[in-house]
Amino acid sequence: MLKAWIQSTSLTHDPLDSYLQQKTCFDLVLSSPTKTLGPAFAILVTKVLDDPDACSFYLNICHCILKRGRHESDAPMTALLHAFLDRHDQLPLWSKEQLKYAHPLDLVPFLVWAIDIAKTVPLQQDQEAQDILDLLLTDEWLLHVFRLWRHDHITVVRKSMELILRLVPYVGQDLLILICEHVFGYVILCQKTLTPAQFDILTDYNRTDFFYQPLSQQTLVLDRECLSMVLQCVTKTLGRLVRLDSLPTSLTDMLDTAFLPMQETVLATSLDVMARITGSNDQVMIVLQLEVLMAHLWLEQHDHQPPHPSLAWAMERFNPHVLFSHFLILIGMKYELLVDLLMSNETEMLEFLVRYLKFLERHVYAFMKALGEVMAEEDEEDDPCQDVMDLLTQLLAVLQTDVFPYNAAVLSRRIQSVLACLQSSI
Repeated sequence: MLKAWIQSTSLTHDPLDSYLQQKTCFDLVLSSPTKTLGPAFAILVTKVLDDPDACSFYLNICHCILKRGRHESDAPMTALLHAFLDRHDQLPLWSKEQLKYAHPLDLVPFLVWAIDIAKTVPLQQDQEAQDILDLLLTDEWLLHVFRLWRHDHITVVRKSMELILRLVPYVGQDLLILICEHVFGYVILCQKTLTPAQFDILTDYNRTDFFYQPLSQQTLVLDRECLSMVLQCVTKTLGRLVRLDSLPTSLTDMLDTAFLPMQETVLATSLDVMARITGSNDQVMIVLQLEVLMAHLWLEQHDHQPPHPSLAWAMERFNPHVLFSHFLILIGMKYELLVDLLMSNETEMLEFLVRYLKFLERHVYAFMKALGEVMAEEDEEDDPCQDVMDLLTQLLAVLQTDVFPYNAAVLSRRIQSVLACLQSSI
């Protein structure tokens, strides 16, 4: 029935009718026998690649299939990826043409599809999603994506930024350099373009992450969510750049220019800017800390130095201890908030905290130094080390109760070890 529906149904442009048609199509996908999905999806992919009038509609269907597949790991997702790979000879040209559209109704479904492919890669045992990405990832295609960072529609800007963020782990060194040059070029543009008053508007705590309001005389279309994704792009790209042996001059000049304003301000100001960009999104703060921590762990394991002074400065200025100390300030040193983050299935707090506490054990005095510096700039009068120990003690008590939803034995042991290290160091 699915194959017949795709072949015979005339699509409508009415939003409500189109939504109902998408629901009908997706319901047919879920109810179809696995053996019939391949032929049906072959026709669906043909509609996507060859029929401009039907492309956006069926890309939305692809989004539903891939989103569900990331949680269910089901047959429809695998069959759909196979169907796209069967048309591998057309994918590169088609993907370039999709990025040349001007209207958001044409651009956004494709950007969401590409994001879905990137999000699927780490969840697959097979290589279908990675193979599709490999077909798309060229310097020309990435340049088209970066042009959309200057689009006049906020949704297009957000999705194009998210796409770059999702792609960073999967590009080779040459494309990584290209991405870094454009990311830091955008950072420099923001530094030159946004006035302090405009930045205050974008990062106002009373606004939600996705609240968008055009700014007067604005040459860039962006909101706090865009700034947050740019910050995540910076962190993620730095985590890869520090592993290289050398960088081209074109990129090092950009790094020097981008980091210069931060080098001329006190640490508290830079941390405040970071906190205002991330707003109340604790998950973003956790991701940023995890990215920085993993970069430091790699440098430590390989006894490697960052390939440029500006990179070395950034890695030291915003090291894991500084970021964690500032994070504790942001949550008010409240163990209850750490418990909430650990219990949430929408954050990576457990992975980060286990890894970070192990790192802290090896660098206790560096942690205490960073903690003292951050707390001093916050004008805190209490003993910061004792505050951290009290917080960890309270967290440990909760972890050892029966109400905690999973076995936290590894984290509990790590906390006990850190408490012993801190106690012996004060």
